[in-house]
Amino acid sequence: MKFISKGLLIAVLILSSAGLTFAQNQKIGHISTAKLLQMMPGRDSAQLVLEQYAKSLQKDLEQYEKEFNTKYEEFMAKQEAMPKLMRETKQQELMEMQERIMKYREGAQEDLAQKEQELLEPILQRAQDAIDEVAEENGFTYILDTSSGAVVFVADKGEDIMPLVKKKLGIEDVVTPDSVEPVDATQPQPGNMNLD
Repeated sequence: MKFISKGLLIAVLILSSAGLTFAQNQKIGHISTAKLLQMMPGRDSAQLVLEQYAKSLQKDLEQYEKEFNTKYEEFMAKQEAMPKLMRETKQQELMEMQERIMKYREGAQEDLAQKEQELLEPILQRAQDAIDEVAEENGFTYILDTSSGAVVFVADKGEDIMPLVKKKLGIEDVVTPDSVEPVDATQPQPGNMNLD
Protein backbone atom coordinates (compact mmCIF):
# COMPACT_ATOMS: atom_id res chain seq x y z
CA MET A 1 0.00 0.00 0.00
CA LYS A 2 2.87 2.38 0.83
CA PHE A 3 4.44 1.52 -2.54
CA ILE A 4 1.24 2.54 -4.39
CA SER A 5 0.99 5.79 -2.38
CA LYS A 6 4.63 6.70 -3.07
CA GLY A 7 4.23 5.84 -6.77
CA LEU A 8 1.08 7.95 -7.00
CA LEU A 9 2.78 10.86 -5.23
CA ILE A 10 5.77 10.69 -7.59
CA ALA A 11 3.48 10.58 -10.62
CA VAL A 12 1.54 13.61 -9.37
CA LEU A 13 4.77 15.56 -8.78
CA ILE A 14 6.10 14.70 -12.25
CA LEU A 15 2.84 15.66 -13.94
CA SER A 16 2.52 18.94 -12.05
CA SER A 17 6.11 19.93 -12.84
CA ALA A 18 5.50 19.07 -16.51
CA GLY A 19 2.36 21.22 -16.40
CA LEU A 20 4.32 24.16 -14.96
CA THR A 21 6.96 23.79 -17.64
CA PHE A 22 4.24 23.69 -20.32
CA ALA A 23 2.56 26.78 -18.85
CA GLN A 24 5.87 28.65 -18.73
CA ASN A 25 6.50 27.92 -22.42
CA GLN A 26 3.20 29.47 -23.52
CA LYS A 27 3.34 32.93 -25.06
CA ILE A 28 0.23 35.02 -24.60
CA GLY A 29 -0.64 38.16 -26.55
CA HIS A 30 -3.62 40.47 -26.54
CA ILE A 31 -5.30 42.87 -28.93
CA SER A 32 -8.41 45.02 -29.00
CA THR A 33 -10.14 43.92 -32.19
CA ALA A 34 -12.65 46.77 -31.80
CA LYS A 35 -9.81 49.33 -32.02
CA LEU A 36 -8.22 47.41 -34.89
CA LEU A 37 -11.48 47.41 -36.86
CA GLN A 38 -11.77 51.19 -36.43
CA MET A 39 -8.39 51.55 -38.15
CA MET A 40 -8.89 49.01 -40.93
CA PRO A 41 -8.48 50.31 -44.48
CA GLY A 42 -11.79 50.25 -46.34
CA ARG A 43 -13.94 50.37 -43.20
CA ASP A 44 -14.95 54.01 -43.65
CA SER A 45 -15.97 53.54 -47.28
CA ALA A 46 -17.90 50.37 -46.40
CA GLN A 47 -19.66 52.28 -43.60
CA LEU A 48 -20.54 55.09 -46.02
CA VAL A 49 -22.00 52.63 -48.57
CA LEU A 50 -23.98 50.97 -45.78
CA GLU A 51 -25.37 54.31 -44.55
CA GLN A 52 -26.42 55.30 -48.08
CA TYR A 53 -28.10 51.93 -48.56
CA ALA A 54 -29.95 52.33 -45.24
CA LYS A 55 -31.11 55.83 -46.26
CA SER A 56 -32.44 54.45 -49.55
CA LEU A 57 -34.42 51.76 -47.75
CA GLN A 58 -35.70 54.32 -45.22
CA LYS A 59 -36.79 56.67 -48.01
CA ASP A 60 -38.80 53.91 -49.68
CA LEU A 61 -40.39 52.97 -46.36
CA GLU A 62 -41.36 56.59 -45.67
CA GLN A 63 -42.90 56.83 -49.12
CA TYR A 64 -45.02 53.71 -48.50
CA GLU A 65 -46.09 55.00 -45.09
CA LYS A 66 -47.00 58.41 -46.54
CA GLU A 67 -49.12 56.73 -49.21
CA PHE A 68 -50.84 54.61 -46.54
CA ASN A 69 -51.52 57.64 -44.33
CA THR A 70 -53.01 59.60 -47.24
CA LYS A 71 -55.35 56.71 -48.15
CA TYR A 72 -56.25 56.15 -44.50
CA GLU A 73 -57.14 59.82 -43.94
CA GLU A 74 -59.17 59.86 -47.15
CA PHE A 75 -61.01 56.73 -46.05
CA MET A 76 -61.72 58.13 -42.59
CA ALA A 77 -63.12 61.35 -44.09
CA LYS A 78 -65.41 59.55 -46.59
CA GLN A 79 -66.34 56.30 -44.87
CA GLU A 80 -69.71 57.49 -43.59
CA ALA A 81 -70.91 58.27 -47.11
CA MET A 82 -69.59 55.00 -48.62
CA PRO A 83 -71.81 52.02 -49.31
CA LYS A 84 -71.10 49.08 -47.03
CA LEU A 85 -69.37 47.00 -49.73
CA MET A 86 -67.10 49.90 -50.73
CA ARG A 87 -66.22 50.61 -47.08
CA GLU A 88 -65.32 46.95 -46.44
CA THR A 89 -63.26 46.80 -49.63
CA LYS A 90 -61.32 49.96 -48.67
CA GLN A 91 -60.74 48.63 -45.15
CA GLN A 92 -59.38 45.39 -46.62
CA GLU A 93 -57.09 47.37 -48.97
CA LEU A 94 -55.76 49.41 -46.05
CA MET A 95 -55.09 46.30 -43.96
CA GLU A 96 -53.27 44.65 -46.87
CA MET A 97 -51.26 47.80 -47.46
CA GLN A 98 -50.31 47.94 -43.78
CA GLU A 99 -49.19 44.29 -43.92
CA ARG A 100 -47.04 45.01 -46.99
CA ILE A 101 -45.41 47.91 -45.14
CA MET A 102 -44.64 45.68 -42.15
CA LYS A 103 -43.18 43.00 -44.45
CA TYR A 104 -41.10 45.64 -46.23
CA ARG A 105 -39.79 46.94 -42.89
CA GLU A 106 -38.80 43.42 -41.78
CA GLY A 107 -37.27 42.63 -45.19
CA ALA A 108 -35.36 45.90 -45.18
CA GLN A 109 -33.84 45.10 -41.78
CA GLU A 110 -32.76 41.66 -42.98
CA ASP A 111 -31.46 43.12 -46.25
CA LEU A 112 -29.48 45.77 -44.38
CA ALA A 113 -27.93 43.15 -42.08
CA GLN A 114 -26.98 41.06 -45.12
CA LYS A 115 -25.47 44.10 -46.85
CA GLU A 116 -23.47 44.92 -43.71
CA GLN A 117 -22.10 41.38 -43.60
CA GLU A 118 -21.29 41.52 -47.32
CA LEU A 119 -19.37 44.79 -46.92
CA LEU A 120 -17.60 44.06 -43.63
CA GLU A 121 -16.79 40.37 -44.05
CA PRO A 122 -13.70 40.95 -46.23
CA ILE A 123 -12.42 43.57 -43.76
CA LEU A 124 -12.99 41.27 -40.78
CA GLN A 125 -11.29 38.41 -42.63
CA ARG A 126 -8.21 40.55 -43.41
CA ALA A 127 -7.96 41.50 -39.74
CA GLN A 128 -8.31 37.88 -38.61
CA ASP A 129 -5.73 36.70 -41.17
CA ALA A 130 -3.25 39.35 -39.96
CA ILE A 131 -3.80 38.33 -36.31
CA ASP A 132 -3.30 34.66 -37.24
CA GLU A 133 -0.10 35.42 -39.18
CA VAL A 134 1.35 37.56 -36.36
CA ALA A 135 0.53 34.85 -33.82
CA GLU A 136 2.17 32.19 -35.98
CA GLU A 137 5.25 34.26 -36.88
CA ASN A 138 5.88 35.29 -33.26
CA GLY A 139 5.10 31.98 -31.56
CA PHE A 140 2.03 33.00 -29.57
CA THR A 141 0.03 30.19 -27.99
CA TYR A 142 -2.97 32.40 -27.20
CA ILE A 143 -4.21 35.78 -28.40
CA LEU A 144 -6.83 37.34 -26.12
CA ASP A 145 -9.34 39.90 -27.39
CA THR A 146 -9.44 42.70 -24.82
CA SER A 147 -12.44 44.39 -26.46
CA SER A 148 -14.82 41.47 -25.97
CA GLY A 149 -14.93 41.77 -22.20
CA ALA A 150 -13.89 38.13 -21.81
CA VAL A 151 -10.40 39.04 -20.58
CA VAL A 152 -10.41 39.72 -16.87
CA PHE A 153 -6.69 40.32 -16.42
CA VAL A 154 -3.85 41.41 -18.67
CA ALA A 155 -0.47 41.19 -16.97
CA ASP A 156 2.66 43.00 -18.05
CA LYS A 157 3.86 39.62 -19.31
CA GLY A 158 1.17 39.57 -21.99
CA GLU A 159 2.20 41.27 -25.23
CA ASP A 160 -0.02 43.73 -27.06
CA ILE A 161 0.18 42.59 -30.67
CA MET A 162 -1.61 45.67 -32.07
CA PRO A 163 1.63 47.22 -33.43
CA LEU A 164 2.55 43.94 -35.14
CA VAL A 165 -0.90 43.53 -36.70
CA LYS A 166 -0.99 47.18 -37.82
CA LYS A 167 2.41 46.70 -39.46
CA LYS A 168 1.19 43.51 -41.15
CA LEU A 169 -1.86 45.38 -42.52
CA GLY A 170 0.10 48.50 -43.45
CA ILE A 171 -1.92 50.70 -41.09
CA GLU A 172 -0.19 53.87 -39.97
CA ASP A 173 -0.82 55.34 -36.52
CA VAL A 174 -4.36 56.68 -36.34
CA VAL A 175 -5.80 58.68 -33.48
CA THR A 176 -8.70 56.74 -31.99
CA PRO A 177 -11.16 58.01 -29.37
CA ASP A 178 -9.46 55.77 -26.76
CA SER A 179 -5.99 57.19 -27.50
CA VAL A 180 -6.93 60.81 -26.75
CA GLU A 181 -6.11 61.97 -23.23
CA PRO A 182 -9.24 62.89 -21.22
CA VAL A 183 -9.55 66.53 -20.17
CA ASP A 184 -9.80 67.24 -16.44
CA ALA A 185 -12.88 69.47 -16.20
CA THR A 186 -11.84 70.72 -12.74
CA GLN A 187 -8.69 72.37 -14.12
CA PRO A 188 -8.80 75.59 -16.18
CA GLN A 189 -8.20 74.93 -19.87
CA PRO A 190 -6.62 77.34 -22.33
CA GLY A 191 -9.37 79.10 -24.25
CA ASN A 192 -12.00 78.23 -21.62
CA MET A 193 -10.97 80.76 -18.96
CA ASN A 194 -13.57 83.21 -17.78
CA LEU A 195 -12.03 86.69 -17.81
CA ASP A 196 -14.92 88.68 -16.28
